[in-house]
Amino acid sequence: MSVELFGTPLSQPCRAVLLFLLENNIPYTYTFTDLASGYHLQPRFQQLNPNRYVPVIIYRKPGTPDFVLYESHAILRFLAKEFPCPSISYPSDSRQAALCDQWMDWKETTLRKGLSSLFSQSLKDLLRSDHIAMSSTNMLPTATALAIVHRCLTVLNTHFANNPSFKFLVGGEAPTIADVSVVCE
Repeated sequence: MSVELFGTPLSQPCRAVLLFLLENNIPYTYTFTDLASGYHLQPRFQQLNPNRYVPVIIYRKPGTPDFVLYESHAILRFLAKEFPCPSISYPSDSRQAALCDQWMDWKETTLRKGLSSLFSQSLKDLLRSDHIAMSSTNMLPTATALAIVHRCLTVLNTHFANNPSFKFLVGGEAPTIADVSVVCE
């Protein structure tokens, strides 16, 4: 069994998948996807992910066809089920899994909105590249993005203040893939 990860260290979703692979000692190869040069716009990459985003994995298991998967949370759930590991998990209990999903969805729809606007604008200015996936028309004004991030950090602080025994988002003795997703943001 092997995993090929297409990604870039500049991408939070890629960092989350990479952290999961590393922490759980899952064998993988890394294919650097240079967004600044437009690697993700090439036909070969578009065959893997028509949305042209990273991360993407190709999972190879002897006797089965290659399995291509994109979207970081789908990848994290798949890897956690395919390679069950106690150090970072996806809960088997349906309520715990729902809470894990809730935090990953919250991160994607709320926290990421503010942080990605701030990061993408800085990166686009630094690289002076038109290949960055988020166009400037989708970026929030800085003040709006900062307000979103502040509100999200307040949500996290309140969650842990209201659950003082929690070391991790869903509780428990070890982090879940939700913790990995939020921490890597």
